[in-house]
Amino acid sequence: MNESLGEYISKITLQDLPDDVLLSIFAYFSHEQLCQVIGCVCRNWYSLSRNPCLWKDINLSNHNYALPYQAIKTACHYFGTAHSLKLPYYDCFKDEDFTSIVRFCPQLYKIDCSFCVGITCQAIIYLVDCCPHLVDVNLEGSNIQDRAIQAMSRLKLKSVNLSHCTKLTDESLYQIANGYCDLEIANLDGIEFNQSAVVYFISVSKDRLKSLCLDGANLSDFALEFVSRCSILHKIDISFCNHMTNSALHHIRALQDLQSLRLKKGHHFTKDALCDLFSHVICTRNTYWSYQIKILDLTECNQLDNDGLHCIAKGCPRLKEINLSWCWNVNDVGIDYILRMCRLLTSVTLTGLHQITCENLIDVPSLWQYLQFLNLTSCNSVEDSIIRELAKNMSNLLILDYYGEKVDPNQF
Repeated sequence: MNESLGEYISKITLQDLPDDVLLSIFAYFSHEQLCQVIGCVCRNWYSLSRNPCLWKDINLSNHNYALPYQAIKTACHYFGTAHSLKLPYYDCFKDEDFTSIVRFCPQLYKIDCSFCVGITCQAIIYLVDCCPHLVDVNLEGSNIQDRAIQAMSRLKLKSVNLSHCTKLTDESLYQIANGYCDLEIANLDGIEFNQSAVVYFISVSKDRLKSLCLDGANLSDFALEFVSRCSILHKIDISFCNHMTNSALHHIRALQDLQSLRLKKGHHFTKDALCDLFSHVICTRNTYWSYQIKILDLTECNQLDNDGLHCIAKGCPRLKEINLSWCWNVNDVGIDYILRMCRLLTSVTLTGLHQITCENLIDVPSLWQYLQFLNLTSCNSVEDSIIRELAKNMSNLLILDYYGEKVDPNQF
């Protein structure tokens, strides 16, 4: 009996598998492979490769233009049940290319058009008409203008990424405040809105915002006072804090549910104020204010020192990602605090820390069981021998060396 069963199993081929099993396997292939490879095997595989369950989340961003674009146009007929679509970064991607794809996607909930610099406001208006169910739109780096923002007010957007859409004016921000009544996530980085417009937007949206990214070039402590009123905010990201002082840090303490904090170029944040921020205890919870923070970026907060890192290490036990780039007063002592006390870290960026040597890290790889990424770009005191030893001891750790190049552990 066993021999007969063994003989039967040995004769089974892929084409003998049930369709539901084949669909599970095909889910691992790209949509280009489904069209150009899987669908060419036989009629059944052709039919299965066009099954709606394989075309829910479509990512076209890895394609080159030319021939693959023709495959995209052919595949558009199978986009009818797609829920999310990520378009390719084509410099020559124009309105007609964009509309020829989205007209087949009436069920879209999410679209990523980031860096599609060739599309215009007219294409966005067409998108709104074709895809009325959209709730998440990413237009990062595009050349859209205020008219597109007005058109999208017809949608019930919960998330919008307008990062570095530099042609937008304050009028767009007022439109978002008044017309995007369901908005919870807003990325407005790289756009130098006037502070009055930002304050108005936050005042209107404060009770629903969960994630907010801002360009701080024109912002002062006054804007942070309004940010502090966003009661359910779990992420705040400010790319330029040049005009902010310690008062801004005091306002941030009011955000008691933060999980992600980025304060870039906080040149006026003193070391004592940074220590106070991460040492602050919420009496009603009997925990540190920063207890829930998992992502922390203090790039160019150059008054941060080892004492500040000690406070961070104690106050952020759940920390998973930290960026301390160009915090020049930090040395090995401070890094040791972080790596020994924050045991859940997966990513550590130390770009430009000229005082660190990493010599004290050689003997403690067992403490970094989750660490996946270590950036040592422009750390000119870290010897190559130390990097080699780290790479040898932790083969699964991706390390960037002084030049920002990946270190290959197999070469040692």
